[in-house]
Amino acid sequence: MIQSIRKRHRLMWVVISIALPLMFAFALIFTPEKKEDTNFSSVEFLDWKEIRKANLEGINAYLAEDKKGIIKLILHFKEPVKSAFATVQLNEKQLGTISSKSSQVFDLPSLPEKATVVIFDEIDKKEILKVEL
Repeated sequence: MIQSIRKRHRLMWVVISIALPLMFAFALIFTPEKKEDTNFSSVEFLDWKEIRKANLEGINAYLAEDKKGIIKLILHFKEPVKSAFATVQLNEKQLGTISSKSSQVFDLPSLPEKATVVIFDEIDKKEILKVEL
């Protein structure tokens, strides 16, 4: 390397050695804190009339009725489900699968007298969670 290129190369490394740690420090300082969603008062659910609810360690489950009279099963997960492919069953009838969203809403044909919601791992063929409503 010729001398002018060596000087430029050294200068670039000095700049990088100072700038990189500063960028990491600023990223750590200005990263927003993760807020825990302790209550389930999302705007999209304000117009719904709650019928029954169950609060467990990892999930809040609600049976609710919307303005049109449609019964809904609302599942709000406080933490991700530890399964690649999990399904939701109500009284042994499969309603659907769980996506990566923290809230899942399922339409029900009618209001069941007793509702047993089961989160089932289809890969391992085992029950992950059971909620009585």
